[in-house]
Amino acid sequence: MPSIAIYGDSGMGKTMIMKRFRDQHPPKFDPSTGALTTPVLAMEMVSRPGERSFYGELLTLLGAPQSPRADITQMEQAALRIMEAIGVQVLVIDEVHNILAGTYREQRIVLNTLRFLSNRLQISLVCFGVNDAREAIGGDVQLARRFEQFTLSRWAANEDFETLVTSILRNTPLHRPSVLTPKSLRRIL
Repeated sequence: MPSIAIYGDSGMGKTMIMKRFRDQHPPKFDPSTGALTTPVLAMEMVSRPGERSFYGELLTLLGAPQSPRADITQMEQAALRIMEAIGVQVLVIDEVHNILAGTYREQRIVLNTLRFLSNRLQISLVCFGVNDAREAIGGDVQLARRFEQFTLSRWAANEDFETLVTSILRNTPLHRPSVLTPKSLRRIL
């Protein structure tokens, strides 16, 4: 399935983009069938990646009860059943660079898990992370080939930045007119 990876420095607005995408594709309840569909499921990669913690986070997001004694296969099967039942089409993962916090073996397992979910459920992955995330996803060649990669560039003091600032100043309701000009903000930048 085609997937997207978005990289950028910390503070560039990646999480905001992720939340906006999630909010633009909210779960829908069909009263005639009683079914809830969730086309976009968004999660944050666990800080210490591993298969158990990944599926635990996924099941928590899905609102599924979890047994502390459940093995990984049971957790995986529960996550697959629920995601299929609610019609997940896109799994969005923020902070994907956290994969690098695991050992080489843990990294491989998490990457295999992502590839497996994409294949099994025929869903797309959208991953957000700092530039190190490129290395994390690149750890699995088969998975990396599926990703179209984008990098968020820092703003530069140029005409695009001036246009943005002018637009913000024009559209922001202020009690008093702003004394800021695109030129002064460009200097701050």
